[in-house]
Amino acid sequence: GDYQYNQMDNPPLCGGQGGWGRDEISADEMTDGYSYIRSDLSSAYNHGADTTDPAARTLEYFYRSFAYLRQANVFVVFDQTKALPSANPRGEYRKHIRWHFPDRPVVAGSTLTMQQRDSRVNMAFLLPDAATITPVSELENPDPCDGTMPDCVPYGFNSGTWRVEVRDPAASRTTPFLTVIQP
Repeated sequence: GDYQYNQMDNPPLCGGQGGWGRDEISADEMTDGYSYIRSDLSSAYNHGADTTDPAARTLEYFYRSFAYLRQANVFVVFDQTKALPSANPRGEYRKHIRWHFPDRPVVAGSTLTMQQRDSRVNMAFLLPDAATITPVSELENPDPCDGTMPDCVPYGFNSGTWRVEVRDPAASRTTPFLTVIQP
């Protein structure tokens, strides 16, 4: 809310990300053995009035590299973020990756399993080290309330799904996230 519209007045801007962002592909390659894409996702965090102006944005960049290894049937997702210092009264820019699921996933240490009927996905969160992995019910979605504002009222976007938030307990400004996914 310190760069975009006030999120309390304009709830569709959940988590600091707006719908005007675009995936800017910077690398891609496909062979018989793998597919690879690298994209700059930073523009989703630009100011909505001028999507080309990142000057005051507190998130300097958000890059995602995505690889699919056919032989192993494994997806590897590498997210790189960098936040600038923030004077926001709620603190520094919170960096976490959210993964969404149709039902409550089982989290054990740094791994996750989601079983839905005859389908299952296994995930391993390799970075950040000692990541905090928290399942959150979106049946009663708590966004944007995080305990820092006593008068906070949730948006009310109750989707009936679950998400898992992967956070860096060290709260680094350059948190890398590395996730391995196997269906």
